[in-house]
Amino acid sequence: MLRKGKGKRERQAVIYVSKIMSNAKNTEIGRYFGIQGSTVSEALKRVIRY
Repeated sequence: MLRKGKGKRERQAVIYVSKIMSNAKNTEIGRYFGIQGSTVSEALKRVIRY
């Protein structure tokens, strides 16, 4: 598992792929990664921007 602060872009990419592949809700993905659903949303926005 990727930790906070280390591999931030990689973590965001994994969150993005998780969302696309599973079609799960942000809260479900957040629970898996130990973050809030709103943080998942922000990570998705950042990946889409790049």
